[in-house]
Amino acid sequence: MAAFFQLFDGLQITATGALRGAGDTRTPMLCHLAGYWAIGLPVGAFLCFHESLGAVGLWMGLSAGLITIGIILLWIWRRKARVFRESAALARAGK
Repeated sequence: MAAFFQLFDGLQITATGALRGAGDTRTPMLCHLAGYWAIGLPVGAFLCFHESLGAVGLWMGLSAGLITIGIILLWIWRRKARVFRESAALARAGK
């Protein structure tokens, strides 16, 4: 379970770093806040205690939140990168 978790942790760390490097610190913060507190922890607690999966259920819930965070941040980064490319192309064309 931890190995599966690490794959998506790498995705969200990379996307978060790229957005922070582009000057956007608010979006990753809000995505992490919502992903962990609104998705990861409730799903993990449900699976851990209600479905009696124990620690594996908690890891599954946190992985669900992490997967959601990674996908959203990657989508946001792709949108921002497209805007950066378009503005660079316009700047080159204007010179």
